[in-house]
Amino acid sequence: MPASTSLGITYPCSGETIDSGVFQAYVETTQNAISAVQTVADDALYPPAVQARRINNQQNINAGVSTQITWDVEPYDTDAMFVLGTGTITIQTAGTYLVCVQAKNSNQPADFTSIRVAILINAVEVAAAKSDAGNVVNTVSDRVGTSVLGTALAVGTTITANFLYTGAASPMGVDGTLSVIRVATV
Repeated sequence: MPASTSLGITYPCSGETIDSGVFQAYVETTQNAISAVQTVADDALYPPAVQARRINNQQNINAGVSTQITWDVEPYDTDAMFVLGTGTITIQTAGTYLVCVQAKNSNQPADFTSIRVAILINAVEVAAAKSDAGNVVNTVSDRVGTSVLGTALAVGTTITANFLYTGAASPMGVDGTLSVIRVATV
């Protein structure tokens, strides 16, 4: 009577006659077990992930208006989640995702008082961070960023980032990065 490994590979026991059917079953179950392990390894090494950036041309944002950032560069996208020139990432594979956004003002109006960036999942704000003018490290630009763990995101879930600044009436130029990576399959 044949035996099986913990991976489900059936093999003949000592003294059993090995015919072509037994050998074929052994080969098939071995190949299936290897494929299953490879799928798990690939999923861990290459999870669905995307990074969208705004770096070629700053996006002008008016004071006091929370505005969706559009992205003009896509360094990588392993799951076809993003279309260049838009501000929306759409989940293609369900799971739990780490979402990070960082934005930087490219020019700083004289009466700038604060900048704020927010992450929205399905148009609902789930995380935000703000930097006041008094916290500005550099007199030319300031960065603000935040992250959130989006749990059990379904296929079709949308992720966007909004930028808001207070101060001058003239537009402020913005650039930045939005990164989304699946960290768990649930």
